[in-house]
Amino acid sequence: MKNMKKILALVVAVLMIAASVRAFAADNGSITVTNAEIGKTYELYKLFDATVGAKGETAYSTNKDVTSDTVFNKYFEIKNGNIFKRDALTEAALKTEEFRNWALSFGTKVGDTVTADSTTVAFTGIPFGYYFVKTNTGATLTVDSANPNASVIDKNQTVTFDKNIVEGDELVKANQAGLNIDVPFDITVNAKQYDKDEKIFKYVIYDTMDPGWTLNAAPVVKIVIDEQETTLTGGQYTISYKTKANAVTTNIAEAEYFEITIPWTEGGVATGNFLYAANAKINVTYTAKLDPAKAADVKVGDPNLNTAQVKYFKGNDGPDTPSGDLGEKKTKTWETGLTIIKHDGDGNVLTGAQFTLTSTNGTKVSYVYENKYTADANGEYYKLKDGTYTKEAPTGNATHDAVYESTSDKYKLETVAQVMGEGQTASTISSYVGADGTVKFTGLGAGDYKIEETVVPAGYNKADDIQFTINYAIADKTDFDKAAITWTSTNDKVTLNGTTHLFETTVVNNKGTELPSTGGIGTTIFYIGGSILVLAAVILLVTKRRMNADD
Repeated sequence: MKNMKKILALVVAVLMIAASVRAFAADNGSITVTNAEIGKTYELYKLFDATVGAKGETAYSTNKDVTSDTVFNKYFEIKNGNIFKRDALTEAALKTEEFRNWALSFGTKVGDTVTADSTTVAFTGIPFGYYFVKTNTGATLTVDSANPNASVIDKNQTVTFDKNIVEGDELVKANQAGLNIDVPFDITVNAKQYDKDEKIFKYVIYDTMDPGWTLNAAPVVKIVIDEQETTLTGGQYTISYKTKANAVTTNIAEAEYFEITIPWTEGGVATGNFLYAANAKINVTYTAKLDPAKAADVKVGDPNLNTAQVKYFKGNDGPDTPSGDLGEKKTKTWETGLTIIKHDGDGNVLTGAQFTLTSTNGTKVSYVYENKYTADANGEYYKLKDGTYTKEAPTGNATHDAVYESTSDKYKLETVAQVMGEGQTASTISSYVGADGTVKFTGLGAGDYKIEETVVPAGYNKADDIQFTINYAIADKTDFDKAAITWTSTNDKVTLNGTTHLFETTVVNNKGTELPSTGGIGTTIFYIGGSILVLAAVILLVTKRRMNADD
């Protein structure tokens, strides 16, 4: 009997402990924030205490004096010691700066500030009460016996995006690239499920390239979640291409514009369930080149642009009218060039010369705008026997016309863009100086070069070769200003025009006949004879002076 009493006492004690544990547990709950933004901080503030009556009813109270608290009395009222919400406390009112500031000053902070490392943030073991969750604009909710494990969706997120050039391990806004060299581009969208209270159900990425670019292949579209990449297939997005004339094309090489549409919900509609996690990113990558076949369109001295824009559909947007707009992001790719200015010794324009530009380490393709003479009955030029051209017509005088290759054939002058250096580690190309006294090479990249006059105008001496190295630097690769890039030359004869970003050099030919330096006796005999005569004259002069001195 005695043992039985002890057992019963122990059972009663255990039951009492269990009941107290259940009672304690029943007075505590949790709040879970879903759709949290990784890296953003969350804080919990308790505004009112909550007690649960015998019949399960919940009463809210505070021990603070709220008699003169205007914000409290605007949104709440007290009846029979219990706090009730007024009609003024709408969903919109909860997100106002007025309510947010009041809640943060009136409430008591519970627990520590939490920095989200996933899309879920949980506050556990909290007493029953009426709470304010601090996010960008905040949210309120109750925790009581009827709702012990409350949850709230964080809809207060910001969609962002950026476009960059991939240069090694860097993402940059500006670079220098040679012709026909693949330039990799990256568009990354920090996609969200909501814009404020409005559900996002579709994203659209627009990309426009300057006319000198050629797209190498279809862009690759990926979804990135927690650094895990998934490449989307054709059924998960759509893409369209347009030409310079804004016509739809299926030929990627013709495209200067593409548009990618990515549904973010099932069916790409506001009522659909989300297809991707709250922290998902959209990543679009592609490569393009400044195309040697588009010589007239590639910009030299000014940047070749690539422009991306992102829009998104949200809330009640129609199928063709996205109201979310993140604006434009641009990148710049630079080219430079060289203009040779040809003068005679008096500073006059001199035509007929041919120059060769050689790159000893040219891994970049370059254009040369060759001043090319082609046979044409309506042309203005005549060809001379020395390989140069002139606008001066034959006169019929045999002596005058003896220098003409033909007195009847005519030529026209054309500026033709040609490609040099493609697929080579060293490259050479030549061009004649035009009627304006210049020849232009463009699309040059950093490297070593030599200018050589390979055809000399009749009656003039050959100009010296010019060797120089082009260097470039971009002071701030995130800077979009033209001043961000600096071109330099190692030879002070080759100078940079600060306005055009083109190098210039003036090559002068002086009149006279160039004397041979090797092969045959040529004029050497005249040098020898002249030297002997000068020596004889000196000897004669010295001898005569001595004779006069003796006398």
